Amino acid sequence: FGNAGEMRSLAEALERRRAARLARANAANDEPIEAEDIPPRWRSAPDEAAQAWQKLEGLVGLAPVKRALGQVYRSARYACLRRERQPDYRPGHLLQHWVFAGNPGTGKTSVARLLGELYRGLGLLRRGQCVEVSRADLVAGYVGQTALKTMARVKEALDGVLFIDEAYTLVKDGNDFGQEAVDTLVKAMEDYRERLVVVAAGYPQKMAAFLESNPGLSSRFAPPVEFPDYSAGEMGGILRGMAEQQGFLLPQAVEGRAVRALLAERAQQVGSFGNARAVVHLLERMKQCLAERVLLLPNPDALTLSTFSDEDVPQAARKLHQPVNLDWRPDVELEPSTGVN
Repeated sequence: FGNAGEMRSLAEALERRRAARLARANAANDEPIEAEDIPPRWRSAPDEAAQAWQKLEGLVGLAPVKRALGQVYRSARYACLRRERQPDYRPGHLLQHWVFAGNPGTGKTSVARLLGELYRGLGLLRRGQCVEVSRADLVAGYVGQTALKTMARVKEALDGVLFIDEAYTLVKDGNDFGQEAVDTLVKAMEDYRERLVVVAAGYPQKMAAFLESNPGLSSRFAPPVEFPDYSAGEMGGILRGMAEQQGFLLPQAVEGRAVRALLAERAQQVGSFGNARAVVHLLERMKQCLAERVLLLPNPDALTLSTFSDEDVPQAARKLHQPVNLDWRPDVELEPSTGVN
């Protein structure tokens, strides 16, 4: 930030815009500066942190995640408010590195992206971009190259979030270059602790081995955040929301049959079920079935073209006949807003 130089630039820009406005209106030269004379880059911006938090709260399910990140959000808001009242107040280090533990499709990547937006809105990260990497992006096949490759991605993520998907794959038995990547990350997390947030994600049972791979690794992360599998009702909510966003109508009976299809798929894919990804794939299959069905009709109206029916749900759903409870609530409600906006 340019401090006095920034103030001088603002004053000069205000005068230029004021002069141009007065010339257009043929007004007196002693007219005061108006709000419209403020250049766009200096105008009050929307509350980006509040917007990011609203997006996070709007995600289906994820109650443990919202509790953990809600504490960060409120602590940073508190620090900002107190600094306004007490300029000498110096809060502790507010950036944290995170472990996201959950099965595939439980929202880990989506939350990491929103985390970058949240930290940027709170003024804790300058850019807030989310750089998504896996083992192949960090580990090289030759001695001495892994550290260079890892540091290149770290520098790309500076002032933002480095999201490491399936981070446990960096740790393997034997002489493997993945350990060099882990050791490089540990040092970078300390060297750039004011400019970098690392999010390590993966299966819950495998992330413990990752944290134990380096003596200083676990102490640099906040306690792991659990991303639970979605319940039947939550999957129904995700499916309904996506259908509505794409302009489709999903009757409740059809939603129930679709959820039963997802439950059948989960029963067949124990440990590898895709959660929200499976919902996305099911919706795509339903859209294909809908298209094939209505194209056989002589003159379908607009409602028919956009409304799913039982016929559009894959046959796997018909193997399950038990009722599905689509009414759900988070196990723990978030605390109400503290009023710090």
